[in-house]
Amino acid sequence: MARSPDADPPAPSWTELVHGGAPGLDQPQAWARLNIRCGLVELRTPDVRDVEQLVHAVANGGLDDDVTRAGLGPWCQGAPAEVARNTGKHLEATIADLDRHPPATADWFWPATVIVDGTAVGRQDAEIRATPQGWVIDSGSWILNTHRGRGLGTRARTGLLAATLRAGALRATTSWRIGNIASETVSRRLGYTVDGPDLLDWPDGSRVSGIRAHLEPAHFRPIEPVHIQTRSS
Repeated sequence: MARSPDADPPAPSWTELVHGGAPGLDQPQAWARLNIRCGLVELRTPDVRDVEQLVHAVANGGLDDDVTRAGLGPWCQGAPAEVARNTGKHLEATIADLDRHPPATADWFWPATVIVDGTAVGRQDAEIRATPQGWVIDSGSWILNTHRGRGLGTRARTGLLAATLRAGALRATTSWRIGNIASETVSRRLGYTVDGPDLLDWPDGSRVSGIRAHLEPAHFRPIEPVHIQTRSS
């Protein structure tokens, strides 16, 4: 049956909203040079200045609220100065790890930083996992207290998903502690299917009550166009 002339046009495929190509998911070094932009948000591997900005902001209370701290694991549970040190050490280690030459089927980690107006305001990380069926992306993120409530987290996840799905990931997964409404809202908005409650493995070896969700490429709903570029050096 023909569509009514007054009917809403069909929603564009997510591929129509993603401009530019991403490196293969077996090329960590190439991802170190990637820039992804979605609206006000830029994602990139942090440089020394970005790390210093995040460490300074965290040391001055940038993650100092109970909801965020509870959702990020043991590394975020100490005094602000300790959490800042943990932030810097983790970033430095994961940036250095991008220089290795892993087998094409090895897992790796992309420590993307959320940049707004040239300033680092958070993280949008991706664990790139190799499975017998193909690459699976597991994401995690946080935004500084000073920049929440502006849709930056949704745009950061949109950019990450656009690039990794463009690169051929067959699925994206995520999880959050029960009660983390912000993470749940972003996930549902972008097209994730909630799998249900489960016990999540926490960095200190414990298990906590949480929610798992997954995203198939066909169900991805970017909130606005994404532009992907690779720096020449």
